[in-house]
Amino acid sequence: MKQRKIIVIALFSSFLLLLLPINNVQALTGSFNLVTSKDNGDSYSGLCSNNQFIFVACGADGLRIYNKTSHNLLTTTYDAGYYNDVDVSDIWVFVSAGSAGLMSYRFVYNSDVDYSLTLNDTIYNASVDDYYTVFADSVSGNVFCGCGGDGVYAYSYDYDTGALTLAGNQLDDDGSAMYRGVTTDGSFIYTACGGDGLRAYIWDGSTFTLDDTIDDATDSYYDVIVAYDSNIYTAVGVNGTYVYSYAPGFNFVYNRTDSSGMSYTWIWLNDTVIYYSCQTEGLRAYLYYNTTSFQMDYLDVVHPVATTCIAVAGDEHYVYYSAYNAGLYTYTFNLSETTPITAPDIQTDPATGVSSISATLNGQIIDDGGENCTVRFEWGTTLAYGNVTSNQSKTTGQTFTATLSGVLLPSTTYHFRAVGNNTNTSDDGIDRFFTTSANTTIPNITTNIATTVLSTSATINGLVTDDGGETCYVWFQWGTTVGYGNTTIIQYKTTGQTFSITLSSLTANTTYHYRAFGNNSNTTSYGIDRTFKTLTLHVNVPWTSIFDDIGVMFTGGNHTLPNGTVIPVVGIFGGGLDTNSFLGIFIFLILFVLTALFGMGMLVGSVIFIPSVFAVIGYIPELNIIVAIIVGIIFGLGLNRLVRR
Repeated sequence: MKQRKIIVIALFSSFLLLLLPINNVQALTGSFNLVTSKDNGDSYSGLCSNNQFIFVACGADGLRIYNKTSHNLLTTTYDAGYYNDVDVSDIWVFVSAGSAGLMSYRFVYNSDVDYSLTLNDTIYNASVDDYYTVFADSVSGNVFCGCGGDGVYAYSYDYDTGALTLAGNQLDDDGSAMYRGVTTDGSFIYTACGGDGLRAYIWDGSTFTLDDTIDDATDSYYDVIVAYDSNIYTAVGVNGTYVYSYAPGFNFVYNRTDSSGMSYTWIWLNDTVIYYSCQTEGLRAYLYYNTTSFQMDYLDVVHPVATTCIAVAGDEHYVYYSAYNAGLYTYTFNLSETTPITAPDIQTDPATGVSSISATLNGQIIDDGGENCTVRFEWGTTLAYGNVTSNQSKTTGQTFTATLSGVLLPSTTYHFRAVGNNTNTSDDGIDRFFTTSANTTIPNITTNIATTVLSTSATINGLVTDDGGETCYVWFQWGTTVGYGNTTIIQYKTTGQTFSITLSSLTANTTYHYRAFGNNSNTTSYGIDRTFKTLTLHVNVPWTSIFDDIGVMFTGGNHTLPNGTVIPVVGIFGGGLDTNSFLGIFIFLILFVLTALFGMGMLVGSVIFIPSVFAVIGYIPELNIIVAIIVGIIFGLGLNRLVRR
């Protein structure tokens, strides 16, 4: 029986209710997981289960019974009519068989090869319509059938023979009654009555007495079930689900519709989750209506095939889903506890980079409430703001900014605040304000002379002569032509401030162009083009190779190092009158005069030693030239004394 089945599940999972009370179910997530599917023919419709078997009404294909352990088809039977729905009570299986009425089958099982399924009775009392749904009630001992335009029928049955006896019938028709789903809470019988809404009856074993009716929807009420929170949940086609309490009399609690094209037609539930078959939109799962969040939280949907989801049932382990011409699907549904989502905490930070027509708004998330927040800024000239920046996604501790450029007016005060929201609620930071500066003018930038020019590096310099009324961004362009091709990093300067950058990895003996740039919120300007030339490159060589190439030392050329590397050498006189050449001539003249005064030995020493000294000086710039002069004189005097002897 469907009612007894739900009670068993409640007993089985009572410990879960202690861990996950109804007012905390918003902290749960869930998902369907397919176990198996079986397709043994067409027309899978209403279904139910007990502790061993799944029973499926399959239209003109009759009744199918599946083993819950193996999920295999055990047996099939068909006798008459169109099998719409099925319910079970102990050994008795009741089928609503459309125009053939209500059938009772006796099912006795010993093993998969030792069982019997016998039709014991058939009864039909309706006048114009079919038997659509069946509900075997363990409380009253009756079987109730929703019979469309013929209302609701109640039957008693003999436990030994399965004989069915009409106990009562009721039809309350307001013009569009179509009785389908039937259930009870032990005190009232509730019927989903199509276009006439939802009705509650008192049933005394022989007579139905209408207690209340309600109709809040534009679509038909297809199914109804009483949940563990004592609320009554309905499936109302494209109007989704309506939830009511009964005190007595119906009281509206909640309505949920997720899509205008979705048709809710069948319900099953356990102690925490409610499942709805939604026709072509598949099977959907929700948490119970929550008295804290005042909503039913959506969990998951499954729709494995392009067919119609007809009915849903389940037990303490599985959820079963009849997919009309695609068979029977079996799922587990996994619930997991998550951290409840709380309200975020958003902070507005002071604006930065304020100019005459631009500013940067700043904020941060102190606490995201447990999930990513959508953040933005509201801004305007009043506390009403009126403008909103683009959304960003941020989490706890992260900052966020938005630059307003070209949309602000000079000398104007603006208000702004940071705003954020998660799925729980939203939060606004405090109001802050800033005032834009007056109109700016074009900046005046000067390119200054390069300094510290060496063979592979140089320092280029600039000056902000006038920043135009606000801080300027400044930089240099540089290269071997007036096309430049290289840009330095940006610096921030104001009127009167200089700026410079050292260029490295330059090519020796090469002319470079450069110019200084600067811009404010008004425009960009730049200084004149200037140039510098890097010095001749000198390379260290071993002292033992000084005399290897005497000609190269004087006139320049290629010198081969011991390791085979060929390097260019300018030579003392071969590269024009550069710094080293002037020094070489100068020292040579000094030594020549000294030699003339003190003797031929000095001249010989000079002629031999000067090229050597300046080859060394040319190769090794770090050699102190004064030391070279002193050594040269001593060497010359020594030779002079040898000559005189």
